[in-house]
Amino acid sequence: MKKITLCIIIAGLFLSNISLGVQLSGIAVSGIIASGDSRPKILCLGDSITRGIGDAEDFGYRDHLQTNLNVSHNIVGPYFDPHSDSTYEVDHAGKSGETTAQIEARTPALLNVFFAHVPYNSAILLHAGSNDVASSVPTNDIVNNIIDIVDLINTHDASIAVYVALIIPTNNTNNTNTTIYNAALNIALLDYHKDNLYIVDMNTAFKNNDDWIVDYLNDTIHPNDAGYAVMAQTWATAINANN
Repeated sequence: MKKITLCIIIAGLFLSNISLGVQLSGIAVSGIIASGDSRPKILCLGDSITRGIGDAEDFGYRDHLQTNLNVSHNIVGPYFDPHSDSTYEVDHAGKSGETTAQIEARTPALLNVFFAHVPYNSAILLHAGSNDVASSVPTNDIVNNIIDIVDLINTHDASIAVYVALIIPTNNTNNTNTTIYNAALNIALLDYHKDNLYIVDMNTAFKNNDDWIVDYLNDTIHPNDAGYAVMAQTWATAINANN
């Protein structure tokens, strides 16, 4: 079976990104989409944690991810943080402050633009729900939005591998609700019955270190570079195991 991987990541706060319409237009004009790149694609989808807030270099986990992958991937997306780099691809689909409903709303356009052609072993990485939890969105609604995103991807091309994170812990009063959300999401994903859907437990990856608050967080929500390195290794372990 052809296998494609989707990366979606959600968490985050408020720095603005260039609008999707502007960026997609720029990509179409520049010819990036039609470049003929045969490498498997990875789309990192989510909010400010996917964007990389808290990392001084703006990469988040994406530079570490590219170092840890066994196979070179075409990292795609409408936003560029940092603007360019000589070593790493900088594209992503992390938009600060977004809820799962907002991420769901822009998923069809992302699929149409970046997955019109789906190379073998492509993937989407999804880390989402932090802003919903912070805004007291009901847990069932958050989980349903994540499942809707998986549905959209599966309907667009069932060969795309989808890696969905159980989100990282927070160092604030929302952490109990984060635990409740992750438990409900885990049950829903186990019941989904999609061959190439993978649960990636970012929460446990952080908490395996008793000093995770000091070692892995830049503030109460966002990782620092060491925390993003943990996320990258956790994503890469899942992806490498299934390629």
